[in-house]
Amino acid sequence: MAQVDLAFGLRATVWRGTGLALVLAAAAIASQAEIVVVGSEGASFRRMALLPAGPAPWVAAAVAVATAALLVWALARFAGAAPARSVSTAAPLALLGLWVVPLLPVLADRWPMLLLLAGPLRWVVAVVAAGLVLWRIERVRLATETAVVRVGPRAVVGVSLLVFVGVGAYVGRVQGLDGDEPHYLMIAQSLLADGDLAIENNYLAREFEAFSDRELRPPFLRRGLDGVIYSVHAPGLPVLLLPAYALGGARGAIVFLGLVAALAALAIYRLARELAGPRVALAVWAGVALGTPFLFHGWLIYPEMPAAFVTAWAAWWTLRAPPAEWKTWVLRGVALAALPWFHTKFAVLTAGLGATLGLGLLIRRQWASLVAVSVPVAVSTAGWFAFFWVLYGVADPTIPYGGTAAQGEQLMWANVPRGVLGLLFDQEFGLLVHSPVYVLAPLGLAALMWRRDTRWPALALVATALIFVVSSTRYYMWWGGTSVPARFLIPVLPLIAPGIAVAIASWRGAAARGLAAGLLLATLLISLRLVVVPEQGLAFNWRDGSGKFVEWLGQGSLLVSVLPSLWSRDWVAQLPRVLFAVGVVIAAMAGGWLATRRPWRCGPAGALVGVGLGGLLGATVLATPLIADGAPVIVRDGRTRLLDTLDGRRTRVVDLRRWQRIRGEDALAAVPLVYEPNVPEAGERDLTQTVGPIVLSPGRYDLSVRFRPGERVTGRVAVTTRAGRVTLASAEAHDDEARLDLVIPPEIVMTTLWVTPSDAALADAIDHVEIRPRAIVPRTERGGRFVHQIDWAGGTAGGYYAHVDRLSFAEGGVFWTRGSSESEVLLYPGRAALLVAWLQAGAAGGRAEIDVAGDRRTLTLEPGERRPVEFRLPGVEGLPVRVGFDGGFRPSEVEAGSKDTRWLGVRVTFELHR
Repeated sequence: MAQVDLAFGLRATVWRGTGLALVLAAAAIASQAEIVVVGSEGASFRRMALLPAGPAPWVAAAVAVATAALLVWALARFAGAAPARSVSTAAPLALLGLWVVPLLPVLADRWPMLLLLAGPLRWVVAVVAAGLVLWRIERVRLATETAVVRVGPRAVVGVSLLVFVGVGAYVGRVQGLDGDEPHYLMIAQSLLADGDLAIENNYLAREFEAFSDRELRPPFLRRGLDGVIYSVHAPGLPVLLLPAYALGGARGAIVFLGLVAALAALAIYRLARELAGPRVALAVWAGVALGTPFLFHGWLIYPEMPAAFVTAWAAWWTLRAPPAEWKTWVLRGVALAALPWFHTKFAVLTAGLGATLGLGLLIRRQWASLVAVSVPVAVSTAGWFAFFWVLYGVADPTIPYGGTAAQGEQLMWANVPRGVLGLLFDQEFGLLVHSPVYVLAPLGLAALMWRRDTRWPALALVATALIFVVSSTRYYMWWGGTSVPARFLIPVLPLIAPGIAVAIASWRGAAARGLAAGLLLATLLISLRLVVVPEQGLAFNWRDGSGKFVEWLGQGSLLVSVLPSLWSRDWVAQLPRVLFAVGVVIAAMAGGWLATRRPWRCGPAGALVGVGLGGLLGATVLATPLIADGAPVIVRDGRTRLLDTLDGRRTRVVDLRRWQRIRGEDALAAVPLVYEPNVPEAGERDLTQTVGPIVLSPGRYDLSVRFRPGERVTGRVAVTTRAGRVTLASAEAHDDEARLDLVIPPEIVMTTLWVTPSDAALADAIDHVEIRPRAIVPRTERGGRFVHQIDWAGGTAGGYYAHVDRLSFAEGGVFWTRGSSESEVLLYPGRAALLVAWLQAGAAGGRAEIDVAGDRRTLTLEPGERRPVEFRLPGVEGLPVRVGFDGGFRPSEVEAGSKDTRWLGVRVTFELHR
């Protein structure tokens, strides 16, 4: 009987191992596929898959199977597991079979949200699978649990500081100081240099050049007494940063803010540890401090993080801090009193938190402590109003913004619903979209308010947070200007963070742990993605209704079309999309709960998988009625990706509806791009942006502008670059259309193009624009140069040139080099045979050098001298032209009244002749 059981167990192990190997092989092949939507018919979509030609998919499958076999062997060899146990430990890798779902017939046609599994989400599946395998190894699990228990406050502060400063340095090298950041530093500079808050002279002296390469103007809406300019920004943050700024400049200020954020994170950790223990506290610290927006504002120069520092410790004082002497309460009162000095809106927090702490002291009859905390707040409040009286002659904290009456529609109660929903659900600036772990906060806060010992303190903290959010969202600009998502919520995040801890600790079932783990993992992975490639700027959106991260995750418009965008005033129209987001969360919770019921009976790890699958299934079903509205844009984005990916004989194209291979030429013919004209806002029509933006890969296209039937049109239609600077193709309108032959050069990566009609009547007659690719330049043959601007070249032969670096200043047909830097442009001369380059020195003479496709000339120019240089052209497109100069000047230093502070070298003008 034992031999029969052994043989049966061995056979089962072999079958399980073989099945796992086949799943991994199929997943490896699927990972090689690029799936695009190329058509739609009602609620059904048509997909194509692009696979690399040759043996690459089969090699990937073989590598996957070999890796799985090596893993099973390693588990048996080093972890001491039996073969059957080793295969069982590696079983979570079968989740990679989800990668195959988008390739299956019918399913993703009918429910296109399944295509998310063919994009970046597939790597989340891989991370979860690998994590589950590691967690099944007992030694790894025990070591992890031991390490978590040993984490203490010092480690939290140290790691937080390293992360904040490190991320700040890494992202800041690309992002730089943006938005209001340099203006806060200019107040600190005025305090340091002059000892006052009058900033006009500091801006005129261009003292901002020490930390910013932007052109800055004093930010003010109303002058102070005697015409003095004071910044619209509050002085609290600059005063706080002044010592660090004096020692280390902008970098010193950033490091100091990192320390402030680390101490705020410590308060959040300590409170969570008191409420729920060390394991939960570490999870809460990771979800809040390493999530968006806390991670970014740990180094961004804004007042929200110092405010969060105060609210974090206030929450600790309210809920769990032991009794303190009155001397300690003096410092606490000073901290609360400082809040309005960081920003006027923080006065609400001072009032709410002060009342909460004062009421607790009153109940405990700690009269000395009550006086100690109240006096600093009262003195500071009186000084705060006096500050505005002295500077502006009016004791009104809103006077720097023009006063309450002057703000009009910018400050209305009607803005509140849109602002609250936007701060939570907006795909560009919403908290829950970028940090879903906060879904747990309301559940835990409800539990805190249910408990007798924390009921009233928790209720007071929640009320303070709600009042602050409502008062902040009265502003039309609820998103907080140029910043990361949910900026206005940062000061109250420490007030709701205890809810996350209590929710995790109170729900002890496997489903709850799986849900918490899923939300925490999603939050950390989103933060990692926002940081890892700072050049993409995924955390910094432009208020265009399309979230950069959402667009990246959904491979274009797939997720964009179903997630809410509350940027426009019509927030009621976005309610179905808000309900979609809520429904996905409910489906994820239901999936985790079902995973722990019969017949599954999974533990927390299985519940985590159930959360993910439930959320995906919920999104798939709930998106169906919403996604139809965005079908045209989804199809167009898919076709654009197809054109960008198609690479001649290196790519195989498969029609997934019929599972049939088709030729690349047939794929091109089947995917015309269709653009409808933009609807202009009242009084803001711009003919250069009638249709677009159009993004095309290098190649040749037949572009047809179709007019509405029955319209009698005359005029000319052109395809132009930004603001109509350069026309790449044009044609006369005849009958019901205008046909253009458009060529995108292979040496560059084009950014945006627009269809520009000659007059408004012609623009009104446009029905749609259809673009059919004739030939696409394969990726391997493209130059890959990003174009910053295109300008016309002068002369009799036409032609244009493209700026491919940021070392020149374009001025519409001419450009200046940036000082002594060598600037490069790509020249497209068309049929021209002769290039005449005119070089002109400015106020500073020097030696100029110009190189055209390896032919380098040198000439010496006197100040203001202009001389031509002639080159015979070889008859090719995309000629590299490099221009350098060994001197430079600033117009503001040599011309009276000039405010142009650019560092200019030599002025260049091109003329092309046949």
